[in-house]
Amino acid sequence: MLEAEQAKQRGIYLFTVEYDGKELVHYVGETGREFRERLREHLFLYLNGTYNIYDGRSFASGRLVRVWEGMLQWNEARRAEDYLRRQAELSPELLANIRVIRLWLLPTEVERRTRRLMEGAIARALMSQPAPVGTFHEQIQYEYRSDDEPPVEFTLEAHDRFAGMPERMTT
Repeated sequence: MLEAEQAKQRGIYLFTVEYDGKELVHYVGETGREFRERLREHLFLYLNGTYNIYDGRSFASGRLVRVWEGMLQWNEARRAEDYLRRQAELSPELLANIRVIRLWLLPTEVERRTRRLMEGAIARALMSQPAPVGTFHEQIQYEYRSDDEPPVEFTLEAHDRFAGMPERMTT
């Protein structure tokens, strides 16, 4: 996928797992770089323990049962030792997570701020849904429109493929 023409574009991307005939979104991201650059970076961060790792069976069935709390919010030097010590235990779960993640690329040529607001609008729409849609999402900080910014309306053509995804959204 990273060699496909679409991977040379930029925009918004989704990490999903298949769930009950739909795509259950786990992560919403945006990039001003080529998708393939950003996705390679994500893979590196998964493999080095920076990101959370979940029980593989639970993750594949749309539930987040964390077995490793990523190093984004902790003293990385101290936690890196723990990650290396537990690598044999964590690797099967990590690989199970990576194997079931499906990537969806939503190319869009808009300015950085608009792209980030669109990313936040998608994440907010999903996180406001009941479980499992609203609980399967990584709890990261997104950007939202301030009161003095004009709203941007946008449509996701393939919205019906994704559990809980509205067709139209406003930043």
